[in-house]
Amino acid sequence: MVFRKSSAPAGMALALLALTGGCGGEDGVGPDQGTSVLTLEVEKLSPVDPVTEGGYQAWVVDQSGAPRSAGRFTSTTSGAQTIVLTSPVSNPSEVYVTLEGPGDGDDTPDQAQILGGRFQGSQAELSYMSRLTPGVPFVEAPGTHVLFTPSDNNEVGYPSNEDSGMWLFSFGDDPDDDGAFWLDFTPADFGWIYEGWLVMDYGQPGAVWFSYGKFQADSDKKASAKDDTGVGPFSGQLDYVNALPEEIVMPGDDWVSNPHGYPLPGGLPESVLPLDLNGCKDVVDREGNVLLACRDFWRGPSRFTHVITIEPIRDLGEQPWLAEPFYLEVYSNPIGEGDPATKRTLVYHPENLPVGTARITPGG
Repeated sequence: MVFRKSSAPAGMALALLALTGGCGGEDGVGPDQGTSVLTLEVEKLSPVDPVTEGGYQAWVVDQSGAPRSAGRFTSTTSGAQTIVLTSPVSNPSEVYVTLEGPGDGDDTPDQAQILGGRFQGSQAELSYMSRLTPGVPFVEAPGTHVLFTPSDNNEVGYPSNEDSGMWLFSFGDDPDDDGAFWLDFTPADFGWIYEGWLVMDYGQPGAVWFSYGKFQADSDKKASAKDDTGVGPFSGQLDYVNALPEEIVMPGDDWVSNPHGYPLPGGLPESVLPLDLNGCKDVVDREGNVLLACRDFWRGPSRFTHVITIEPIRDLGEQPWLAEPFYLEVYSNPIGEGDPATKRTLVYHPENLPVGTARITPGG
């Protein structure tokens, strides 16, 4: 049994962190009284910003089912690392790591569990399952997506600025043959939610992340509802959260204009709107005369990559133009070349997810 807060929440080239745990006093009372050494060997538990993201805390669960703090710790790498803590319980049944929100100093675990497992003897295999997801793996093949701008089709007709919108739906060919065009995702567990991004110059210094909103999967693993930003703050719609509700039954956003004057991510000038997600080539005739010229900023191959992260649910409600991604990148795919209706396949990246082991050994 694991206790979680009801409130919304908020990994060293091989290094050793010896940190104090929550032991002593009344914490040692019970059938498993006494302290032990808790050693975590983990990978992909990346550094977090204490001001904006919070910090990590390890918890052991005693034989009565109560969580007990084994201490907070800091990570300085996403590679392999060894973390040594003091456990207030000598024979815990379970261990897990939470992402505690900024300024959270109480002794109750946040609901944003990121890694954990049950002890078999003195060792536990640590997994994201039952932490980021409800005991099952992420869907390996969610499906495909297209480019589309529903926000301005009523005004300018279809097709409109179709290279300027990104939506999670597929034109038929559903592998389950259930007629749905929604993509498949494992529902996120308590404390977590999906967020979609279009990233300009992904993996390069100065990459710009455009959030298209936070979303969840339904009980049938379908992303069958709009995200929290509706058609998006740069869709040209004044009430962008509620605009076109009859058409918006999947996550996504449009980036065509900025009637509210919001700052664009990365400090980009407003003249980049509408975004050209697909890249652009001048249209020329047989004699080489330019019939339709690209805007200079977007001339050339597509600069965009589609990424889906898992985010702490406590970030729900943040302004999308100010949103910053959490490091858990579960899916990504380049937008690439092709017309807007070209299917782009989401690729699962399990190598980005944290893994590890825990050992409990006698201590002083």
